[in-house]
Amino acid sequence: MLRRLLLILGLPLLAVSFTSVVAASGFDAAQYVGTYRGTWKNTVNGESGPGSVTVEIDEARRTATLVVDLDGRYLGIDNPPPARIGGTFTDSGAVIRGQDNLIGSYDVTIDADGRIRGLLKGLAGGTIPQMTYNGRLTADAIDIEYQVTLSDGTVSRSNFHARKVPGPRPATRERKPPGAR
Repeated sequence: MLRRLLLILGLPLLAVSFTSVVAASGFDAAQYVGTYRGTWKNTVNGESGPGSVTVEIDEARRTATLVVDLDGRYLGIDNPPPARIGGTFTDSGAVIRGQDNLIGSYDVTIDADGRIRGLLKGLAGGTIPQMTYNGRLTADAIDIEYQVTLSDGTVSRSNFHARKVPGPRPATRERKPPGAR
């Protein structure tokens, strides 16, 4: 009888523990909300400058908006304007795809472990054919290594390292159903 009682009480606890482990290993977009500031550097020609990425999310719509601002002479442009890009996220990661005048067409993925992979084509108004990158996003930092393929076929290698700025976080919206208070 005691054995049956322990079995009956133990199964729900095991189920709760297993569910917690599964939920904890999923993609948690809210941890990335904030502004990351750091520097980018072209390791071939030595050019560098300050940069920032601001992450905002809408939990209800499962969307994310990133504002990427890389200053200095970036992509051959003096102090280019910030790029505002967006995408969606699920429990397994984020997908950010679209088109922007500065960064061209972009296809970026972030998995549940924060690994970033990206492919950008037609950057700087189409003057730069392609950029590929890999990196890592955590609740505290962004670290990316990337390669830019120039129109003459040469490859330039660069990196971007930034840390999250402490303080108030940008918007995280949670939309309530109509009629909810």
